[in-house]
Amino acid sequence: MMSRYVAYLLTIVWLLTSLVIGAVAAQQPANVDLDKLTAKVPDAQALVRQADLIVYGTPTGEPKQDSTDQKVNEGELVIFYQNFDVKQVIHGQSSRIVEIVRPGVEPLPPPENPINLVYPGPLADSVDYVLFLKQYNTTRHYYVIGVWQGVYPLDPQGRIIALLEEGFPTFHGLTLEEMKRKINQLQS
Repeated sequence: MMSRYVAYLLTIVWLLTSLVIGAVAAQQPANVDLDKLTAKVPDAQALVRQADLIVYGTPTGEPKQDSTDQKVNEGELVIFYQNFDVKQVIHGQSSRIVEIVRPGVEPLPPPENPINLVYPGPLADSVDYVLFLKQYNTTRHYYVIGVWQGVYPLDPQGRIIALLEEGFPTFHGLTLEEMKRKINQLQS
């Protein structure tokens, strides 16, 4: 049921994106590489190959944020830093906690706002995810590849949810073990 809600919500957001994407893309903070943080990948194989780290875990604690002094629509573009408790490393090497870097808008817009497709803000806490991550300038910070393309929540039965219009269907409905096998296939 939750995956249907997420899929429906993201479909609405996707349709509205074309209305704001042009205005949003023109604004970039001076000290943050937004191109890197918001770049998309063409397919699941590219997602896997670009990942320095693929992990299963849960966001923890209150995200920290840095101001960029840039305005986006009715809010300010900020960079969120969120701890992610790594329960299992699927690819790469990681410490128990990694810090995720994600652009967002303050105040946080409602979930259906298309600005969230470009500047998603922090991940929901108390949700398990598989994340495809790339190192960001330091060994401690990582960003999600493809904004939402590299985010795969797990449903209550432990199955992977590929977010509609953003996630790759090749991962949808897989268990964690099945996803590991699929990732190994895509790496070869």
